[in-house]
Amino acid sequence: MSLHRRSFRGAKSVRVFWRGLVAVVAVSAVLLSSTASYASTYGTLAISPTSGFADGDDVTLSYTNLTALSNAGGGFQASICVGDSQPQTGPGSCVPSSVGATTKYFFNDADGSQTIKVIQGNPGFTDYPNWVCGNSTGHHCNFVISDFNGNGPTQIEIEYAQDQTATTTTLNVTPSAPQDTGTSVTLEATVSPSAAGSVQFRDGSTDIGSPVTLAGGTASTSTSSLTAGAHTLHAVFIPADDTAYYPSSDSTNYTLTSITAVDTITSLSVTPSSAPVGTAVTLQADVVRASDNVALTTGDGSVEFYDNGTTSLGSEAIGSSGAEISISSFTQGSHSITADFVPADLAAYNASTSATVPFSATAPVAPETGSLVISTTYSAENPFDLGTVSLSEDGTQLTADADLGTVAAPAGGITITDTRSNSQDWICYASASDFTDGRTAGINGQNLSFVDVAKVYSPGSSAATMPVTVSEIPSTGMYAPGATGSDGLKGGPHILATSPGGVGTVAVVGTLRLVAPTSTGAGVYTAQWTFTVV
Repeated sequence: MSLHRRSFRGAKSVRVFWRGLVAVVAVSAVLLSSTASYASTYGTLAISPTSGFADGDDVTLSYTNLTALSNAGGGFQASICVGDSQPQTGPGSCVPSSVGATTKYFFNDADGSQTIKVIQGNPGFTDYPNWVCGNSTGHHCNFVISDFNGNGPTQIEIEYAQDQTATTTTLNVTPSAPQDTGTSVTLEATVSPSAAGSVQFRDGSTDIGSPVTLAGGTASTSTSSLTAGAHTLHAVFIPADDTAYYPSSDSTNYTLTSITAVDTITSLSVTPSSAPVGTAVTLQADVVRASDNVALTTGDGSVEFYDNGTTSLGSEAIGSSGAEISISSFTQGSHSITADFVPADLAAYNASTSATVPFSATAPVAPETGSLVISTTYSAENPFDLGTVSLSEDGTQLTADADLGTVAAPAGGITITDTRSNSQDWICYASASDFTDGRTAGINGQNLSFVDVAKVYSPGSSAATMPVTVSEIPSTGMYAPGATGSDGLKGGPHILATSPGGVGTVAVVGTLRLVAPTSTGAGVYTAQWTFTVV
């Protein structure tokens, strides 16, 4: 009993042939490969790819070792057969004949290859170089070569495991065309029925990024790099299992228009226009549209500031109030400051440069020496005593008066000494709290005033060296405990003395006067009086 054995690289059905007996073993796969044994084998046949056949695939057959044998004629022949998986006896005997077969003869013995295109579910063939092997579930396709002398055949067979499911891809593009260049365009593809796989989006033949994996039957991508003009946008479904699903695609036309950049006007202010070296100088730029004077704002661009047109002083993004920086590094001398607007999108706005604004950096100010000091002989440990209140002659109020220094004895007043080398102005402020005995509501601080105020210069000081102006701080009414306000010395701070600057020492003297309601209980009352000079 002779044996014809077929070797397999994966198959839907594996059949072992015996004379007089057929045994069938079922195995799941897609590609069969078999070699029939005859008196003389002829050539070597290979197929690429070796698995995963799908509709529209190109399959390449390579044949070698085709040297003609001894009989006259030489050459070889090859065919493609659609039929059962039984071994074919040669190119001329493809069965079943009802499906049809094509035999192609080659009158040379050169090695070579041919490419055929697999078209599932549409049996038929086209002439070389695009032979077609049509298949559906259960159909087989045999590729056969042999020589004219009957040697061979050598064959390879493929078989489809299942029909592919047709799919439909729908492409939706938003926003709707036409749009300006630079617009973010979103491409969304929907694949039906839902299948595993990905979608490759394209602008014409150019891929837009990498394939996007489907999720719930949809995939999307966005791009803002489409150029002005007409585009044909595509969505191509790539099934994860191309033996189970057909690929599909959709396309749509999309147009973008080139926008004209808007002219701008940049203005610049420099504050101050002149200052000593080391002074902080503010550079403020505003950018508006030239057409309607509407200000540009956040996201529209930035402003770069320049000194003398070449030295960058820094850059700042435009915000709701333009762009502003502070510079304290100007060297002594004259400077010409400009501001350049740099658009974030050159397609949206044109750049612009401000007019030149001059700035003068003067000689640096000499470091200040000396000090400004305010003092008095009184403190919490040595308080000023207003004395005992007495009933007024009309019996309506209690009063107490005491001198805080006098012209004859100014040391008891408030002394201000200014020894600073740079003539600078100063102001002396005064304020007082309410009086309290620690138990009752006390006496309202608005009832305390400082009147008959005078200034007394120390020896060596005068109005010529340090002019000073003093002011009374009167009280205009009688205030009950707890009444709010800042009359008299309460609250404030109240201005007691001022000077435009100078060197010297001056004493501020005057009379402290307190009034209180007759209902005020007996006791010792204290308050805090604060003096400040700045």
